[in-house]
Amino acid sequence: MNLSALSVRLYTRICVAAVLALLVVPTATRAQLTISDDQTEAILTSEVGDILIEEGASVTIDQAGAVVTIDSNNSVTTEVYDADGDNVNATISNEAASNATGVYLKPGNSGNLEVYGSIFVGEMDTELDKGANNYGILVGDVSDPEVFTGNITLGEYTTFTVRGDQSVGIAVYSVSVVRTFGADPSLD
Repeated sequence: MNLSALSVRLYTRICVAAVLALLVVPTATRAQLTISDDQTEAILTSEVGDILIEEGASVTIDQAGAVVTIDSNNSVTTEVYDADGDNVNATISNEAASNATGVYLKPGNSGNLEVYGSIFVGEMDTELDKGANNYGILVGDVSDPEVFTGNITLGEYTTFTVRGDQSVGIAVYSVSVVRTFGADPSLD
């Protein structure tokens, strides 16, 4: 074998190794966002990764839209017990009168939602029927043919308070089919 052929083979191997090294470089992963106190801004999993709302902490907003949105392949968990085993709920709250959502699971993504705390949606300091179109948990969008894939776990001490006309605790949309749970207007 001559020196020129050896150089070409060595050069080719180095180039292939360099390309392979670029292909196996891990992509940046988002760390879990842990909320341990009170927060007043809406959260997107596409910006922060997985979300853990610890016992006694809360995320509260007062605007149309969702408090927490799973819009990437991530999960959200709220805790209920502190380190001593005491029941101290984590809380997700949207105090807007209308078009407010606690947690929105966006179609085309996958993940899990575990709620062991409380979800409050709607204006809390007024009459029960003020406002409309509020959701504790909203899965999907009637105008989007894609689906959200994952599990929703509600713990033993999970509570929902959703106020307003045409408002429900959990709504699951699939293309044009809607399934609602806890839509009894006599419930507060």
